[in-house]
Amino acid sequence: MLRAGLPDVEVEVAIGLESSSDRVRDECIGKGFTFQQFERACRCIRSGGARRKAYVLLKPPFLGEFDAWYDAARTIRDVSGSADSVSLNACNVQGGTLVEDLFRADAYRPAWIWTVLEVLREAKRIFAGERNVICDTVAFGTPRGPHNCRRCDDRATGMVRAFSLSQDATALEGLECRCRGNWAKIYNYHF
Repeated sequence: MLRAGLPDVEVEVAIGLESSSDRVRDECIGKGFTFQQFERACRCIRSGGARRKAYVLLKPPFLGEFDAWYDAARTIRDVSGSADSVSLNACNVQGGTLVEDLFRADAYRPAWIWTVLEVLREAKRIFAGERNVICDTVAFGTPRGPHNCRRCDDRATGMVRAFSLSQDATALEGLECRCRGNWAKIYNYHF
């Protein structure tokens, strides 16, 4: 096991993969490397004895709600043999970015928290408890971050936090809100 020069300290290398789709990474994000390069880096990291974490981006610009779910779920499935853990990061609107320009032009909406919950459920099915999946709730419940409606944002955000801390999929269950119907219409609208 690779150590940081200290006894009992494990090293984990995190890579901002964002998507296993070379097309999404190139056209929506502009990452500048391929999935094959990510996999090669993971093999090198593992051969050095360190743990590997993949950062997965939910809903980069130019993807609809269903396509964002599909891309994140597929990415998690694709990294299941390479990464020891996954950090799901739902895109939020940062100042001075293309995403902010799209947001101001009503051409981008951050993910619904309903979609985040669905991706986390799918990740638990894929990993079957063998790997951790966490999701930071930065900007959740705000117009510039993942949100549902004001009635359920706090509870939905709390469910994501509880899951990330416990890895217990039951933390993702039990939310009921009228806005789920609106989300379902948008989520199910894809080509």
